[in-house]
Amino acid sequence: MAVLTPLFQWTGLTGFAFLFVLLPLFLVVHRLLPEQYRAGGMLGISLVYMAALQPLGALVMMGSVAVDYLAIRTMKRHDDNRAIRRASHAVAIGKSILLMGYALVGMARTGVNPLLGIVVCALSGISMVDEMYRRTQPYELDFLKVALYCCFFPRLFVGPLVTYEEFNRQMLHPDWSLAKMLNGAYQLMVGAFKAAVLGAQLRAMYVDLAVDFRQQPSVLCAWLLLLVFALAVYFLMSGYGDMAQGLALLFGYAIPKNFYYPYQARNVTDFFERFHSTAVTYIRRFLGYLPDKGTVRDCVKLLLTGGLLGLWFGLRLPNFLWGLYLSLFVLLEKYVYPRFLKVIPVLLGRVYGFLIVLSGMAILSADSGGGWLIHVKALFGLSGQGVAVYTDTLLYILASNWVILLSGCFLATNLVDVTGRWISKTLPTVGKAGRLVLLVGLIAAFAALTI
Repeated sequence: MAVLTPLFQWTGLTGFAFLFVLLPLFLVVHRLLPEQYRAGGMLGISLVYMAALQPLGALVMMGSVAVDYLAIRTMKRHDDNRAIRRASHAVAIGKSILLMGYALVGMARTGVNPLLGIVVCALSGISMVDEMYRRTQPYELDFLKVALYCCFFPRLFVGPLVTYEEFNRQMLHPDWSLAKMLNGAYQLMVGAFKAAVLGAQLRAMYVDLAVDFRQQPSVLCAWLLLLVFALAVYFLMSGYGDMAQGLALLFGYAIPKNFYYPYQARNVTDFFERFHSTAVTYIRRFLGYLPDKGTVRDCVKLLLTGGLLGLWFGLRLPNFLWGLYLSLFVLLEKYVYPRFLKVIPVLLGRVYGFLIVLSGMAILSADSGGGWLIHVKALFGLSGQGVAVYTDTLLYILASNWVILLSGCFLATNLVDVTGRWISKTLPTVGKAGRLVLLVGLIAAFAALTI
């Protein structure tokens, strides 16, 4: 519940007024601007949007960007002075870490991010300043480009995290076309449906199941809690990730996919490549600066990767333990039974990976460091109080929510995606028409189910 609450409250992008009033207005303004002013217009749109949601957050973001920009200028001006470069680098990084810590602690305590968007903004600033400090990227002295990279509003909710090099290539010259706009609109509505419909209803089902579990624990309820929680997390986070991709395409920008059907992973290592993949890549890039010779150091890096990924959900002990739990299985897959995973059938690999990941949700969903142990015992009827197999209340909840549960299980797989790509490849005209029909259907369904 502590994890689902902040995810569910990131509702700015899924608001009806934003999708069907503000967004069309933003697109018209952006397209009417001369090309040389579109980057500035995009920054203005991002700041107006964030200020409307949380004025303090928008002000803090711009202050953070100003510090990063001054650090870059100072490093450029004193490029031959190592001490000044180090001090500038440390000030910018330290500022970002403090801001993220404040936001994550606030989110862990109250379930609400006190500085909406600051985590992605600060992580972007860290990446950019560090790239220039290490001279892997030339110093950027254009404040507009620095600010737009850090404050591009579609990705401020859950990412994706994009390197400055990736974003800089397209910043001043967005690649816009009607086909990309249609793809963007489709991606946007898919994400909105995932987050505001599937994610929201699964979260509501999770709340009902949690109440039943506290009143009378049962084995079936314990397992269903994990399944519904896992689906709710996926649809909420991947929904906002899809919306970020769709919004970026509408404005002519391309950003990477963050989630790719993680519950279909063949093993836990594969899960890391599919679940918030840009955050994992970001963490690995910075941990790569640590010495990597020796098995012990490699193990420490893998454990830190999982632990830091868990802290993405907030500064809570269960989040960190969840990341360590997954990293432990990555270590086992790398050093203990790698050959076994290579020879088992794909289907068995997926079952193995899903069960490990699903079991870990008992840790992530726990309200305290030891709460997960109570849940794990109930999974196998080991609470010591004679846990029932099911309850009448549980059967009522299932009877009321079986459609959303089955829909969630089906749509968490890539069956629809694979079918759509096959149709688009073999029958391009049918594929384009079908996508347009689906877009209209998604808009109608979203409006009907959220108004």
